[in-house]
Amino acid sequence: MSVFLLANVATHGRAANDADWVGQAQKRSSFLASAIDHEPTARLLRTAGLVGSQEEVKPSSALRAVSFAATRSCLIAIASLMLQISPPDWLPSATVGGRFREALVPTADLQSLEWLRPDLDRLLVGAMAGSSERIELLRLGLGRAAELVVLHMLRAGHSQPTHVSEVSDHYGYDIESSFPETQQWEVKGCFTEAAGRFHISRNEFETCKLFRDSWKIVQVQFAGAAVTAPALTEAHVIGVRQAAAPDVIALAPAESPTFRWEQSAQMTLPASRWTSSAMGGTAGLSLPSLYELGAEAADLRLLRVGRRA
Repeated sequence: MSVFLLANVATHGRAANDADWVGQAQKRSSFLASAIDHEPTARLLRTAGLVGSQEEVKPSSALRAVSFAATRSCLIAIASLMLQISPPDWLPSATVGGRFREALVPTADLQSLEWLRPDLDRLLVGAMAGSSERIELLRLGLGRAAELVVLHMLRAGHSQPTHVSEVSDHYGYDIESSFPETQQWEVKGCFTEAAGRFHISRNEFETCKLFRDSWKIVQVQFAGAAVTAPALTEAHVIGVRQAAAPDVIALAPAESPTFRWEQSAQMTLPASRWTSSAMGGTAGLSLPSLYELGAEAADLRLLRVGRRA
């Protein structure tokens, strides 16, 4: 409903700026909808490029198309649009091979989507097909954000870190610190739903075994609000924790006729094996949005490929 009201104001009203836009949408809300906070939705629409000029609120054609009447067909179209511009992080795993697997969706999220039935399956599969590039940017951005958080914390703790993954992806870890002793840090980013779970490449796993005593895996957990935030701060970091190499090594069975390493594996480390990180604090953290960081990560990947060519 928030998207419809904001789209309606942008198309049929005249808002001088975002504050005016949000205020007018609030006035158009019904009594039951008057408690809706339109500001996060307005930021999302702006970030996604569905609203133009900063000086005046000018809707895109996609936003104008859903601004005329709050009918079910219009609300379904809004849901489809929002799923594509802000896909939930579980979408790739829940829509595989053109089929929706609702067992892989968090219960609370599934309940909030019930009103979309019988169109739910079609919408989610379509959103996955239409947002693969955006999901990839989000994935890359999440990883880069996590690395930059750890780099910030290590610098705050005067650990003299080097961001080696910006030089090459062959190290088998992302950051190396040299004080008070040399340590290798493999960094993973996640949202709450994926806490404890991570992908590890064959190279990272072999490096984990090689360094063993000094190699650590670090997981940076971000709040869901980070997806639509125009910039990331310490408020978006829920927690940072780490685990030792032997715990990671113990997760993988030995290679055998029934198990063989390829490019990577997904692992889930029990909560009891993680410890809160004491490498430094996140005070003063200031990073671009996840999508901007994703674009940076994609550019860095192209540079690394270019160096190897």
